[in-house]
Amino acid sequence: MGKTLEVLEKIATDRNDCYKYTCDCHGDGSSDIITITNYGISESSREKAIEKIPKNALPYCKITRYIGGPVGGWNFDVCQTPQYFMQILAATMAEDNDFGYGQFAGLNIADRYEIAKSNIAKSGLLGLKEPHYCESYYCIVSNT
Repeated sequence: MGKTLEVLEKIATDRNDCYKYTCDCHGDGSSDIITITNYGISESSREKAIEKIPKNALPYCKITRYIGGPVGGWNFDVCQTPQYFMQILAATMAEDNDFGYGQFAGLNIADRYEIAKSNIAKSGLLGLKEPHYCESYYCIVSNT
């Protein structure tokens, strides 16, 4: 749990950092590890993959679609702010709109958040159904 909290602290230093794009395409270019490329074989497969992103996370990412050909190239990039990752966690913990651990494990997360993603799973935080209940905070604090 302590390692998980350390990793989460490194994602954003304050509230304002949660909403910053650091990629070359949408931000200041200070760190391009917030962008993930997803590869698709058809327009339909690309759109189905995009539909798997929880609705609460969509306002905190930028999606760039690419036009492919008959045998592939229907890729898309997702530039993810820290708030995008936090919204993914919120949807997972609350199992919002049937978005649970299985979808969390299968969703492509940018390199910046991969370590946090694995630490959160190891810490058992994904078992918290209501992350803002007092009992949930007690569980987190008592394990640090």
